[in-house]
Amino acid sequence: MTKAVMKLFAILSIFVLFTHAQEEAQPEAAPEPEEIPVNVGQARVEVRETNDLLADIREPHKDVIVTHKILGNRNGSSFCPGDIVRLLVGVENNGTRPLFVTDVCAAMTPPYDFNQFIRNYTALHLNFSVQQGEQHTIEYPFLVDPRSESLEFGLVAAVYYSDSKGNLYTSIAANTTFPVSDLPNKIDARTFFVILTAIGTVVTAGILLRKTIAGFVKRITSKRGGKSKRSDSSKKTSEFQGSEWLKGTESEAWLKDYDKKKKKRQISNSPSSTEQVPSNKKRGRSELGLPSVGEKID
Repeated sequence: MTKAVMKLFAILSIFVLFTHAQEEAQPEAAPEPEEIPVNVGQARVEVRETNDLLADIREPHKDVIVTHKILGNRNGSSFCPGDIVRLLVGVENNGTRPLFVTDVCAAMTPPYDFNQFIRNYTALHLNFSVQQGEQHTIEYPFLVDPRSESLEFGLVAAVYYSDSKGNLYTSIAANTTFPVSDLPNKIDARTFFVILTAIGTVVTAGILLRKTIAGFVKRITSKRGGKSKRSDSSKKTSEFQGSEWLKGTESEAWLKDYDKKKKKRQISNSPSSTEQVPSNKKRGRSELGLPSVGEKID
């Protein structure tokens, strides 16, 4: 039983290690960008293929204020792989001429270097105007990579717009970080291997402990049985060792006759076999030859 459990545990461990090695060796294909519908004011806009707009950042307009807010936290403090994060970008025109917003894009960066892009998200192509003194809010959704590890990542977002004269501007809407944590019910190959190892260790220890206890109990019971057998044999030896050496001699018949007589004497001397003889004091007058009371004497 123990050998079978150990073999099964070894086979499962090798299978998990082989599967984990294959997952690490295979290159992961980048997921295709998803089309996520967003609402900009009253207009409905579709996310299209990305353009590397972040490589062409221009100067911002001095009369434009751009703000941001991140929505969509699953547990209020961090995101999980596969979550859809919604970035709200506010554009306020404090100038004297209308502005035309054309694009919004974002990228994921390391937390220590915002100039290095880990992933460029799809660009949101727009075409609406922001009049002087007005403010518009743009909703920009993006997907947290399902393969992301539990780390803190940077987020860079930019808004591209132009004025009535055709001058192009770019304002950085977001330059912040957001944490990513593992899924609560996520079990990767490494965690599964650790759990499997712990279960196998507990099962193996239980089997070995049971086997040790069973052997210990067996030794104790065998010692007690040996003592009782030796005591019985010693009694039998003491009973017969006085007569065994007389077999085949004339004294054997004498010894048997002696034993029979001894048993008869023991039976005759027992209280149940002795008869009660009445004493003289308890004998009647007739037994002593005396006349009874009231009888005339001749």
